[in-house]
This record gives sequence, C-alpha cells and structure tokens, in this order.
Amino acid sequence: VIAKLAELTRTIELRQTKGFGPAVAAVSTDVGQQEMAAIRRQIEVMNTEEVRQRSLRLEEMASASRGAVSSSIIAGLIGSILTIAIFLLVQRNAAIKARQEWLRTGQLELADVIRGDKGVEQIGEEALAFLAAYLGFQAGALFKGDGGHFRRVATLGVPADGAMPRSFSLGDGLLGQVANSGAPMVINDLPDDYLTIGSAFG
Repeated sequence: VIAKLAELTRTIELRQTKGFGPAVAAVSTDVGQQEMAAIRRQIEVMNTEEVRQRSLRLEEMASASRGAVSSSIIAGLIGSILTIAIFLLVQRNAAIKARQEWLRTGQLELADVIRGDKGVEQIGEEALAFLAAYLGFQAGALFKGDGGHFRRVATLGVPADGAMPRSFSLGDGLLGQVANSGAPMVINDLPDDYLTIGSAFG
C-alpha cells in the first residue's frame, strides 16, 4: 500500500512539474499493476487468515459446548446415583430400626405374658399362644431345656396323637441339632405324614 501511494505521489509530481505526457507514461508502466496485485494478494492472505481464525474460534466454542454438556450429563448421573444410594441407605436404616422396635416390643409383651406365679406348663402355653399371634404361625411346640435335655411343655394346633417327640437331648435329631446350634432350620420336601394339623372344619 505504501509503495502504491508513493507511485501515485510521483505521478502527481510529474504531472505538476513536467506535464501530462510524462505522467501518463509513468502510469502506463506495469509498476502500479504489480503493486496493486501485491495489495490484492495481501488482502486475500488476510481474508484467508481471518476465515481460519473464525473457524478455530467456532471449533473451540463447539468443543467447549460439548464439554459442558458432557460434564452436565456426568454430574446428573452422579447426582442420581448418590440420591438412589442415600435413599436405599435411609430405607435400610428405617427397616433395621423398625425390626429392632418390633423385637423390643415383642420381648416386653412376652415378659408381661409370662410374669406372675405360674407353673411351667401354664407359662409354656401362654408364651406359645402369644408367639403364635405375634409371629403369625398356626401350630407349634415349646420345649423347656434342663442340662442338655429338653421336655415338651406346650403345643398349639397339634393333635394329641400327632407324631411329635415329648423330649430330646442336644444333638438328638433335627430338634437336637437346632438346640445345639442355636440357629433356626428350615426343612423342605417333608413326607405327607410328617405332621398332621387339623381343625373342626377340615
């Protein structure tokens, strides 16, 4: 641009000092055209660089937007997982507290049932009736332990002629195993005549 301005200034000076002919001759040379071509090339380079810079900025903005969306999704997922985990922990703690309260209530009520001056059989029958109502079973038997030997003191829903032992010792049969381990045992696939429970209606 400076070179083109200098060339125009020389042409004007020629016109003023030497007349129209020398000025036209100076303009007719290809120096001005070369300088204009150089200016056009420079403008094209500037335009190309501007387009490149704009594309880079747009790509950076798009990348930042994708990163923000990904971060938002990940944060949302983590928040959801934490919320679910906290809900499950609160629910589990509530269930544990409810079970502990249920056990405490049952122990207190059972203590009230067996309190007083009663015989072993009466205590056994009242305790078994309470446990049946509290735990929701329809038949059972209660045994009293004494030095590793257990004697049946109460039954509920079991016919008088039912095939149930009157006594057992530690390790003797399934009852003896349960008494020995102190852990409950669930037995499946019992024979049909293992234990018969009846009522006045059926």
